[in-house]
Amino acid sequence: MQRLISQPNKNRIELTGNPFIDTGLAVIAALNDCSTIDDLTLRKMKNVHGDGTKLARNNMRLRSNYMVFVNSISMNPAVKDRKLRAKNYAKITTAILNNIGHEEIHELCDFCGNQDSADLDKLFQQAFGNKKNNKKKNNKPPKRYIGRDWFPLAGSIGSDAQALPSGSRSLNICAKCLFAVQYLPQGVILIKGLLAIFQSTSITFWYQWVKSLVNDISNRLSVRSKDKIETIGKKDGSGVVVINRLLAIMKRGIRVDPNTSLTMWLFSNHGDKADCQLDTIPNFSLNFLDKATKAGLDKEISELIIKDKSYNYSFLNCISTKLDYGGLYPSKKFSKEGASSELFLLYQTHIRNYQAETLYTAYKIARYVNSIDPEKNRDLGIDIDKDIRKQNAVKKKIIEMAKRESITFDEYYDLFVVSHIDNPWQLVRYYMLSNIANFNNIEEVVNDKLNNNQEYKNRVITIGTLIFNSYIKRRGRERLIRDVLGEMAHGRIHANWLRNQFKRLAEENEDFDYNTNWNALCINKQGEEYVYDVLYLFRFLFTTLIYRTTQQISSE
Repeated sequence: MQRLISQPNKNRIELTGNPFIDTGLAVIAALNDCSTIDDLTLRKMKNVHGDGTKLARNNMRLRSNYMVFVNSISMNPAVKDRKLRAKNYAKITTAILNNIGHEEIHELCDFCGNQDSADLDKLFQQAFGNKKNNKKKNNKPPKRYIGRDWFPLAGSIGSDAQALPSGSRSLNICAKCLFAVQYLPQGVILIKGLLAIFQSTSITFWYQWVKSLVNDISNRLSVRSKDKIETIGKKDGSGVVVINRLLAIMKRGIRVDPNTSLTMWLFSNHGDKADCQLDTIPNFSLNFLDKATKAGLDKEISELIIKDKSYNYSFLNCISTKLDYGGLYPSKKFSKEGASSELFLLYQTHIRNYQAETLYTAYKIARYVNSIDPEKNRDLGIDIDKDIRKQNAVKKKIIEMAKRESITFDEYYDLFVVSHIDNPWQLVRYYMLSNIANFNNIEEVVNDKLNNNQEYKNRVITIGTLIFNSYIKRRGRERLIRDVLGEMAHGRIHANWLRNQFKRLAEENEDFDYNTNWNALCINKQGEEYVYDVLYLFRFLFTTLIYRTTQQISSE
């Protein structure tokens, strides 16, 4: 009975943490139509691979195969017969697959840490015959090492002059890793002229990403043709293909955890230009795209980014680095009307972290200026973010607004003086030039924010008071002053201390839910933890409460 229970675990294929290998495993799982990566087993891998013929034919049609591997057996120029190359590649990949769990080199795999590694040279001898079968003594087959012809960016101690140096020995690799990476060409895209694979803090979301790629590539391979198949992203602008694919995944209802982020591994395995770069799509970027999709703005984003060419100014790079995106603004280059007011507001509040109230002030100014002699002021918004004379002209009108009580001192001050907005006139420019701009239900947006702020304030006071009372009851006032407030003053109290207080409150109060209160108090809208701001508020609150109790004691 015990053997039967443990057998499925032994058969299950585990992820390794290596992005190249894990992507290959995800491709295999997707080809088997596994609902999750956890469903992948050795048996399913064998069902997908069969005799290896399909993998060989597919890889030889994909241009990505020639970028992933260097001088692979599937493209060996010494073998002119294309069918023979495919047959040889199918034979050796099948031999590698059958070697999983039966490796003979007792050395740790350098890629996943498996206790044994595959003997690639021996597998070749078994698959194609050893030197004893050769009639000519000098016809000795070359010894096989793990180099870039078998694994991207892997070094070699062979005679390959273009290979990267790997040290005093060849790399060790287990059969699972060596086999999985052969499916990598069916799970890559092109970004900035480099091949890209992904890792994520959410395995579920990452697997859906790979699965969507595999489905698209499989559809391209299903068309009968002898032509090579270009890598996805080859003819698209930098980042466009990533945004559209993310939007498509989110539109299918794939839930994005607020803390989910994506890491892009951009690499080249070609010649002396071998390279690897890492870029990140942060959690706040994915949260923004998720909310945009739920708001029905995904189609507008896809149409907006069609003209993206330079990656540095692309929508993908802008939302990842919190930069302003030029395509949002009315212009001849992008869109005559610019982005809709809904998308503009969502971008400015979730990517740029601007306050909705501040944008509303810019909107009111633009609306007022446009309402006064539209013909005369029609071009006033053009380049107002750069033209000081135009800015001064609008400032005179802002004074008129103040006389009419259409704008308050606080509103102006928050927009132009104390805000962290890079260029407030950019916001005014958008609302002056966009004929479709509006601020529907802005009162609801502002009121919701004010209500949320009040709710947050109430939660800070409630939880802070609970922590204060609990600590006083257990250790007394003097210990709180010395060990808490004193340590806070020197910056020696951190997140772990606060977590312990939350855990204690959960133990002392049945109605106190740790996760709900922690997420509500210490996690912002971008899914980022901001404990130190909370600690400062608690320090302020504790000081106030201590002062009150001191007064009460003195009066008694």
